[in-house]
Amino acid sequence: MLSFRRAARLRGRIVGAMDATNDAMKDQVVERARNVIESALRDADIALSVLALGSEVDGDGDEFLWVRLVYDGAPGTLDADTTIRLNRFIRSKLEEAEVAASPVLSFVDRSDLD
Repeated sequence: MLSFRRAARLRGRIVGAMDATNDAMKDQVVERARNVIESALRDADIALSVLALGSEVDGDGDEFLWVRLVYDGAPGTLDADTTIRLNRFIRSKLEEAEVAASPVLSFVDRSDLD
């Protein structure tokens, strides 16, 4: 029979191993998503690049990809129609690659980074 302390230590090791596995899986999803998104941006022929990409699971268990994209800031580069089409296009490419996470896009003008 396990003592309380031994059970607590064992539980801590199991939770730690699960966290490491989850982190590794999250890293794999993010890397695969990055490749898909960068390819989708080339296919869409829009001058954007990925600045940051992160994965998060909400309280309901739904996975999201937080995608920050940099654009050149030229007038007319991004309008509502373009960003909506881009979001749909990226979502479809992620689904084709069997990445279940929903993308949440944000856009940063390159001049804001200087």
